Amino acid sequence: MFRMVVIGMWQWKATALLVSHVFSRWRFISLSTPILWSYISTKPAKQTFQRAFVKVHISRSGNALLTIEIGHCDSFCLQDVYTVYHRWNSVALIVPRPSIAYLNASIGGKLPCLQHLKVGFTGVGTVEDYAEHPTCTAFLDAPMLCSIAFDVNWWDEEEEDMLLQ
Repeated sequence: MFRMVVIGMWQWKATALLVSHVFSRWRFISLSTPILWSYISTKPAKQTFQRAFVKVHISRSGNALLTIEIGHCDSFCLQDVYTVYHRWNSVALIVPRPSIAYLNASIGGKLPCLQHLKVGFTGVGTVEDYAEHPTCTAFLDAPMLCSIAFDVNWWDEEEEDMLLQ
C-alpha cells in the first residue's frame, strides 16, 4: 500500500518516522518498507542527533536508491553517507573544502545510480583559496547523471534552508 502511494503521489520526505508512530501495525509496515527510509535529510540544527538519524535511515533503507540532503558540515554524517555512494540517486551536499581529498578517496568516482547532484563547498573565500585544495574528482563516473549544480558560496548565501527549496 505505502509503496504505491509513496512513489507515485507525493513527496515523501518525512514519511517513515511519521508512519511508524501511528500504531503498531503501521510501525511494523514502516520499519519493513525500505523505500520509506530512502530519503535522508539533515539541517544545521541539532547536529548531535543527525548522525544517528542518518545511520538509521541508511540501515532501514535496505538496498533502495537514496535521496540525500546533508545541509551542514558534520564530517561524521558525510562519512556515513559516503559509504553508500553506490546507492545515491539524488544528492545535495555541503562539503567542507578541506575534506575534498577524503570525498575523492571515499567515492572513487564511481556513482552508477546518481541522476541529480548539487554540491556546495565551504571554506572558500577567494579563487586563490579554492586553488589551494585538491580538485574534486569524486563525480567523474556517473553514467546516469542528468543534472548537476556546483556552488562555491552556497553555504554562506542560503544558511537556513539551502537544500530544501
